[in-house]
Amino acid sequence: MGKSRKVLPALAAILSTFAFSLRLELYQGFDENTLLSIFNKLYNSFASNALLEVVAVLGLFFFYKEWMQKETGFDLFTAIFSLVLSFLFVLSTFYAKFDASDYMFANVYQLGMTVLSVVGMALFFYALLRMILLKNEEADSSKETFFSKHIFVISAVLLFLAWIIWVIGNYPGSANPDSIQQLKYFRGEEPWSNWHPPLSSVIMGSCFALGQKIKDANFGFFLYCLLQTITGSLVFAFALKKLKDFGVSIKAIALTLIYLMFVPIFGCYSQWFEKDFLYTQAVVFQLVFMLSIFVKKECERKDLIGLIVSSLLCVFLRNNGIYAVTPALIALLLWIKKDQKKKVLIALLSTVISFVLVVKVIFPLAHVSATSISESIGFMFQQTARYAVEYPDDIDEYEKEVLDKNFTGIEHLYNYDPRINDPVKIYYNHSDFKGYLKVWFSQLKKHPGVYFEAFLNGSYGYMAPVESEIGAWVQRDYYSYQTDLGAFHPMDNILNESLVWVWNLSQSLPVLRFLTMPGLYTWVLLVSAWYVLKKREASKLILMIPSFVNILVCLASPLANAMRYALPTLAGSIILMLVSFNKKDLEA
Repeated sequence: MGKSRKVLPALAAILSTFAFSLRLELYQGFDENTLLSIFNKLYNSFASNALLEVVAVLGLFFFYKEWMQKETGFDLFTAIFSLVLSFLFVLSTFYAKFDASDYMFANVYQLGMTVLSVVGMALFFYALLRMILLKNEEADSSKETFFSKHIFVISAVLLFLAWIIWVIGNYPGSANPDSIQQLKYFRGEEPWSNWHPPLSSVIMGSCFALGQKIKDANFGFFLYCLLQTITGSLVFAFALKKLKDFGVSIKAIALTLIYLMFVPIFGCYSQWFEKDFLYTQAVVFQLVFMLSIFVKKECERKDLIGLIVSSLLCVFLRNNGIYAVTPALIALLLWIKKDQKKKVLIALLSTVISFVLVVKVIFPLAHVSATSISESIGFMFQQTARYAVEYPDDIDEYEKEVLDKNFTGIEHLYNYDPRINDPVKIYYNHSDFKGYLKVWFSQLKKHPGVYFEAFLNGSYGYMAPVESEIGAWVQRDYYSYQTDLGAFHPMDNILNESLVWVWNLSQSLPVLRFLTMPGLYTWVLLVSAWYVLKKREASKLILMIPSFVNILVCLASPLANAMRYALPTLAGSIILMLVSFNKKDLEA
């Protein structure tokens, strides 16, 4: 190897280590002399473990050395993609720390550190992605094993045992304000609304009522958690079996099973008396039937039935499910060969017509009120509120009048929390939506930057892996509504306390906390899309449509970084990664 073949990997390793060691903050200088101020800022710019830095440099040196030995040329598409990922990471980090991106470009020094961060990380991402492409493409020669022969039963049993520990250990389960609201709908204590999907309210309420009739309120909460644990283990086991049948590496499937069992995300959601886990299961179920049709290039009768049922479950278990399912079915319809289009069209029409019939006809007849528009445009309210906070003197009298009317008092805009829109959204009263839109556009023209800041601040957690968040907490203290129903927490032992600690530790321990970041799974999906495009398998993007739509939903969601909203993307991205990176073509 020539001298440059050693120097270049060393320089690349040092550059990337510098980039990953930067604190990504506003670097302060305290000297009037420019040079001394720079030295001062450099002194405060890096924060890391010294030994870890040495290990990083050595590891990256050998990594870059191997990459440069295998590299065959410059890949512009991958370079641009790497820069995008790197920039999103730096941008999201600043929002996670400071709720603003101003510090990225505050001065010349700051701009230099931002560029260093983006370039150093992008170089690493580029080399990593190129290594994936340059990797040996020979298919695995796995032998048939006991696990592969009985993959469905083994997977279902292992998943159930891993997740039921959470359900039993935190008996009767954890609730949140949304699930309590749904229980009130079912029990007739509040008028029904499509704010939360009525189907999930019926399922949750029915389980609670049955359990309460059999035993008590505790058993009612537990029964729903048990139901979603059973169905979840069956759905994911079914997905793993189908992947194996289509030729996905058994080793990759085994690693995925281990992930599903021991990364505590799914265990936490199993014990959560809440709607998101069931919807995620429906998404996985629908993806499997989409995949089956895609691989076989035909829609058999069982696939058609499964596609219709799973699509309907997606549509009625989450209000925005229709926007994820419909584009995917349309894309599948356009892609599939002519003699199979009729069957896919039946699935599409069955889904859309059922949705319209239920929402527009049955719900009004059953006195189920429609979802408020404020649920879907909360991000606009955040933009208005941030504008009011940052530019109060630029709000004219007409705008004040309209905003005061729409938000039950303009002072409520100053409740603005950059990471959650509920403190502002709950005061929107629909009194003059046209007037509000006029004000919204007027203020956008005056200060467009604040609109971008508000939107990015409310969605940074889904754009890059920068912050851990599982949600689905292990509830120790119950809401008064639960206790009024007769629910109580009988478990106060080492198992229950251990689950609380596992929940906390999983969001703070090295490596494991990375797996609990919602933004990671956006990246998994993006990298999977990049890979299929590089391999000229763009048709696989059809399977990714629901997950990409869910990311868009997350970006407009009420919380800046919530795993509960990203859970469908998480589950879908894992399956899609196995499909995308499998070393041999999928076949039925």
